Amino acid sequence: MVMIRDVIEVVDKGYMKLLHVVQSLGKLMFALIFILTENAMGAAPLVVYPIILGSWLACRERYTIRVHEEKTHKQDALVSTIGDAINNFRLVADFHLRSMMISSYEDRIDAYHHQESKACLMVTNNLYLAPWLTTLFIGTYMCIGAYIVDTVGGTVSLGTFLATINVFKEVGCEIERIYSECMEIQMSFGPLQKITKYMNLETDLRQRLAVNRNRRAEGKKQRESMRKTHKAFVDAGGFAADLVKIELTEVTFSYHVGKLETDMRNAILRSVTLSFSQGKLYAMVGPPREGKATVLKLLGQVLMPEDGKGSIFVPPHLRILHVNQEVTILEKSLLDNILLGNDINLIGGMDRIRSICRRLGFSEHAMNALNSKMDGAGDENPTSWAVAMSHTDMARLNMARVFVINPECLLFHKPVQFFDEVEALKVLSILRAHVDEKGIELSAEKRPYRRPRTVFMTCTTIAGVNQADSVFKVSMAEGIQQIAKEQVDRSLLY
Repeated sequence: MVMIRDVIEVVDKGYMKLLHVVQSLGKLMFALIFILTENAMGAAPLVVYPIILGSWLACRERYTIRVHEEKTHKQDALVSTIGDAINNFRLVADFHLRSMMISSYEDRIDAYHHQESKACLMVTNNLYLAPWLTTLFIGTYMCIGAYIVDTVGGTVSLGTFLATINVFKEVGCEIERIYSECMEIQMSFGPLQKITKYMNLETDLRQRLAVNRNRRAEGKKQRESMRKTHKAFVDAGGFAADLVKIELTEVTFSYHVGKLETDMRNAILRSVTLSFSQGKLYAMVGPPREGKATVLKLLGQVLMPEDGKGSIFVPPHLRILHVNQEVTILEKSLLDNILLGNDINLIGGMDRIRSICRRLGFSEHAMNALNSKMDGAGDENPTSWAVAMSHTDMARLNMARVFVINPECLLFHKPVQFFDEVEALKVLSILRAHVDEKGIELSAEKRPYRRPRTVFMTCTTIAGVNQADSVFKVSMAEGIQQIAKEQVDRSLLY
């Protein structure tokens, strides 16, 4: 709403109105020249008008902005209700919530109309002041100024007197126009404040910049160290960068922001120090709501530890991909939803994409949609392919994105949650192959020159634990501990 409404208001009611004010001021300047030449007394409105109207606008400014902003809030709520009805259609249909949604929508409409009436009343009241002031000045001048006409003993000719009245009318119209423009400019202050607020909201860019620079500096230091300590491996053609470990150092993390004692008492991680070698499949297990997904988010840089609460180091040459459970699609073709903006030639070509999709068990419908169009741009309904896609089909789409992009460091929360036992085994075996083959459906001859693939996943099945190289138990009370596969029982698989 800021982009499609407030920005337009700032431009149309703010910037463009300033140009109109300048135009009207030019006309008033020529009127002032005539008045000062013929009848200096006629300049009184040019002095009094701005003082009265400016004072009125200043006194009404807060109320004007508040009423206008309350109207935009009601409009936001109305649009939000429509969005809820569309986005949650299945919920509304399945639980028979039509009457509730209609009632809510009607309430939002009534609230918006009520606030719009208040806004219109405020604008009307404000607009009446200028014409009233013009009428008052003309009437006063006609009563008092008539005595200065030369036909009754004054010094001003009848023609000048009548021309001055006409000038008063013209000045009144121009000042009324300026007043109207200034009032609209005043109403643009609220949207301008909102845009300024959103454009200046604090981001984590500086923090991520510092993390990136620390990663690069630490990565260079670690590579040099590995070259010295594993000289024989490097001399034999190995890459020192492959030996650098992923590390957590004294990491403490809490979602609660407050006093340090409160943070420590509710901390999900407390002074965790761990290291992970590259090229392995790691499984995270533990009771529910104990921090498994949080660990993945920290490693994937979705979350950042606060300053002074530890550090996380991932070698800077590794591409990190954190994959959420929720599957979302773009308003594009199926192929574009798999590529996600990557060059099809750089990721192995169309044949590799088809091979990955077949390996994941894409349905015939999905394969036909994949082959139908290279680009969904210009299509009236580029996501028509999604209608016949099941939940497991969407989960396969998520997996296809992962394997096509082929990241060196993959963090996947519950990767097989939407699959049955048979398909879960297939997906886990592909994850295993992704690690062992350094990317699936890629040239075996070039495998020695590719970087190791490392996967961290949260496990919900014993099969996932069996596929892993190492298993770590995550709990708020005991932290993160490596355990043997035999120690994993159903209580740890959530």
